[in-house]
Amino acid sequence: MRISPGDKLGAYEIISLLGIDGMGEVYKARDTRLDRIVAIKVLAAHLAGNTAARERFGREARAVSALNHPNICTLHDIGEHDGQEYLVMEFLEGKTLADILTKGPLPLGLALGYTIQLADALDKAHRADVVHRDYKPGNIIIIKLGPKITDYGLAKFGATAQEAREEQASQNCRLPRSLSPRRAPFWERTSTWLRSSWKPRTRMPGRTSLLLAPSSTRC
Repeated sequence: MRISPGDKLGAYEIISLLGIDGMGEVYKARDTRLDRIVAIKVLAAHLAGNTAARERFGREARAVSALNHPNICTLHDIGEHDGQEYLVMEFLEGKTLADILTKGPLPLGLALGYTIQLADALDKAHRADVVHRDYKPGNIIIIKLGPKITDYGLAKFGATAQEAREEQASQNCRLPRSLSPRRAPFWERTSTWLRSSWKPRTRMPGRTSLLLAPSSTRC
């Protein structure tokens, strides 16, 4: 199914294409019932018959719907139109942290502020037994009010979340300072780890900048 501006998916009128990834497309749309702007994530047509892709799509919906935090992207609705599955998310007007970091490290104060907010969001998710598993600058969008974590397509829950923690602990190919403490409960120590793991990258007289770039550790 080809989607163009002006098309409707249920009560949502497509405005423009925001981006494309391996799972499908993300569109800016208008909720005609509540007259608000939203983002719609559509599963790519060629993946409609792919069981793994559909499971990942559903996994993202379940993960986001289970969480309520100001620094985690909010899920408004899910639906299907003419066999096309879609997620309706809050519209985030901003840039990914990955794009911002291409211009250089963030000022120390701003980086620490983002780190604390993101640590609190991850702590909330972990206490709900939801492990993101694809936490990286490209999945963090910076808006006026701060950072927002997006894309929970690889998330694990409950017992599988514990497996994800064990998988993380077993991977020893990363720098020691980038690893979460192995012998403490992950959900109790993650905030402390995140707050302490960022180190100043450049030092100049009268100014310290800090590169806020999460390691490849799955959170």
